Amino acid sequence: MLQLSVSDIRKYFIEELQNENFTVDRSGQKTIELIGASFFADENAIFGKPSVDYINAELNWYLSGSTNINDIYPFGLVEDSTTVVNRDPPTAWQYAANNHGEINSNYGHLIFGDKYHNQYGLVLDELLHNSDSRRASMVYTRPSIWMEYNENGKNDLICTNSVLIIYAMAQSTLWSKCAQTTSCSDTRMTMLGSAMF
Repeated sequence: MLQLSVSDIRKYFIEELQNENFTVDRSGQKTIELIGASFFADENAIFGKPSVDYINAELNWYLSGSTNINDIYPFGLVEDSTTVVNRDPPTAWQYAANNHGEINSNYGHLIFGDKYHNQYGLVLDELLHNSDSRRASMVYTRPSIWMEYNENGKNDLICTNSVLIIYAMAQSTLWSKCAQTTSCSDTRMTMLGSAMF
């Protein structure tokens, strides 16, 4: 089977942009859609340079389990060793949140929290018991999200459906592979979500 890479995905987006092959979303925003993509993330980004400061802030927010986007930068952002700058949450999160900043898609809340059965702990236990297991799957989306995505003004239908963690031994080195299913076209967010593992 042919394995696509980041450069293949980049080429696809560039060609779609040049050909003006857009899908228009509910707000009138033009987007480029790629359905059924499967690729090896052999580069850090498809376009641009990832912001390490933002990645660290979002990962810490995921680990906190907070469902409020205002907690992404709880103490501002340290730009250098002496300067702290107050930062608003990213625009994409602001669109998803209600007026109080609440969202559904904090992945840490969904996999570490007791409310959703500490899925990460269950996956870890499963792999410790059977390293070849294919049950080591964490489910992010739930059927009730259809009733919850727009509660109190939110617009957050969790786009990552599940992550399957597969461990293998290769030359006496433990490595992991994530098989992630998602319904969103925001590859930046999807790749960042995978970074937790």
